[in-house]
Amino acid sequence: MKSTAPSIRAASWVAAQCLRRFCEDRNITHLELENFVKHLEDAAISTSIVDWYSLGSKLQVNGLGDPLPSPLDGIPQLVEVIEEAREIAASQMYSAWDPEEVLAHLAALAVHTGFKPLYLVRTALRLQVADETGWGSAISKRVRDDWTIGA
Repeated sequence: MKSTAPSIRAASWVAAQCLRRFCEDRNITHLELENFVKHLEDAAISTSIVDWYSLGSKLQVNGLGDPLPSPLDGIPQLVEVIEEAREIAASQMYSAWDPEEVLAHLAALAVHTGFKPLYLVRTALRLQVADETGWGSAISKRVRDDWTIGA
């Protein structure tokens, strides 16, 4: 039976774009935040999800609940956006794939970032449908770089 859920890779990439938009709308720039966004985008191209996930926990901004560096620590909703973006993949790492949980985190992220939840789900579905593990296959960097949040 073919899945009707987006892959975790595609949902993580969409989450990265939501975080990027949240920051752009508020003129927020910070190297550690950009590193986290790029890490989320890299889920799409990683050939080892375990290695990819491990690298993310080593970032200064990582969505693990650690304090954000100054001046990011005082920005309203930023922690929530970062944590929802991370949870799309983190919630699926060491348990059975739960597409409803992925969609719930994507919907919460939409609310925080001004997107319509259904739009984000459809965008992620257009990019890559989940396989039986939920993750989908790794894609090339070139293909990933051609992905867009728009229709």
